[in-house]
Amino acid sequence: MYFAWVGVRRRTAQLKWTKCGSTGACSGCIPISLGRLFALRVLQGLQAVTTEGVINLLWDANTEADLDGYILLRGLAPDGELASITPSPIRETAFQDRVPAGVRYVYALRAVDKAGNASQPSERLEEAAR
Repeated sequence: MYFAWVGVRRRTAQLKWTKCGSTGACSGCIPISLGRLFALRVLQGLQAVTTEGVINLLWDANTEADLDGYILLRGLAPDGELASITPSPIRETAFQDRVPAGVRYVYALRAVDKAGNASQPSERLEEAAR
């Protein structure tokens, strides 16, 4: 989609553009990519089920059409700095984290869209494997 700059409205300080077609044939036309207008929804429903040496994490799926997946964050409890433990977005709504028994961790999740935009972190969840 191409747009041409046509001026500024002085009192409201708004930029003003006009659509000039799909080819960009007019002088002064520039391509504009209309990106995400609203933030990704913060993930809900983060839960943990623990077993011997494993923390199984589950959460509710986000429904955005351009969702690429989820980034799982982990730190040492109670207030450790969170770092990604998934190198790229995962598409599943569950993850098995194999950890030493008895060590408490804190987890949070971010949703990521196909353009690389990330949601705010979910609420933190603290848990330890048995």
